[in-house]
Amino acid sequence: MVRDYTILFGTVYLPWQVIHLATLRANARKNSGRTGGSPSISMRLATGLKQAVWVKTRRTDADSWGGLIGLTWMTVYWATLIPMWAYYIVGVLHAH
Repeated sequence: MVRDYTILFGTVYLPWQVIHLATLRANARKNSGRTGGSPSISMRLATGLKQAVWVKTRRTDADSWGGLIGLTWMTVYWATLIPMWAYYIVGVLHAH
């Protein structure tokens, strides 16, 4: 039974994630054209890690959350899937 839910989840999640990542990649390519140069991947990684640790900027715009696809996914994930999964776990633990 759990396997069936896992397959169902995967069939919904994987296409959604592919669309989401394609959107993020297109947005990154659009934004990288503004800088003019293309730094090496290690330089981008180092800059990104430094910003992740030291720069804290509250983001409320849709683009920062992955656009409409990212916002929809996170809403569904936090408002639906997490509570359902917690309820399922409690039911399984209670049955044993």
